[in-house]
Amino acid sequence: MENTYLYFCKAAGTETLANQSAQAIQITTSTTDPVPPGADAPQLGVFKVTIPYTTNMTLGSHYGSPAAGDILTLRIDGYTYHASNGTLTIPTASADATYGFTDSGTTSENDYTITMLKPIDPDDCKMYPAANLRGIHPTAATTTALYFDALTGDANDVDTVTLTHTSAYHKQLANAINDAVTRPENQGKVIVFADVMNKEYYDGNPAGINTVAFTLDT
Repeated sequence: MENTYLYFCKAAGTETLANQSAQAIQITTSTTDPVPPGADAPQLGVFKVTIPYTTNMTLGSHYGSPAAGDILTLRIDGYTYHASNGTLTIPTASADATYGFTDSGTTSENDYTITMLKPIDPDDCKMYPAANLRGIHPTAATTTALYFDALTGDANDVDTVTLTHTSAYHKQLANAINDAVTRPENQGKVIVFADVMNKEYYDGNPAGINTVAFTLDT
């Protein structure tokens, strides 16, 4: 029988860049480490940029006529992005009449939020052979720990994948794992069991998983 591989991914990293005073904003490693590499990261949809709209901002025609307080998602795929240091240069509305955005002259209104849309940090997502699953243990009413042979190869330690889910749904979670690894059609395949970043779950997410966390052997 071929092995089945279980894939897990954490929620997207986010960062608020508050009180910005310039048209260029810089992602930091508190969002993801490393910051998204490559000048084409915006075009590839690696992250998104949002900001609460105020009437002190000037918008390109793409954004229509939002109300104060509406959350704008900037159309960043044509913006200039530094290939390595995480700086995104936002063109003003006068420089780009369609997708440009001129921030407020009141610095306290310029609170950008960066949200990762694809995994960049090596520890965002992990995949384990089902044969390396050592045990499943309810750790609280809404959490269950899965123990796998450590990816470091240390035979005396484990990696722990902690799943937060609907209260008292440990049985539903265990049944879903059993189904994922024993169904004949899953043999030899990678099964996305819980990808919180992309909202993808095995079998419709019967346990109501909403958080994935890793504790990794080093």
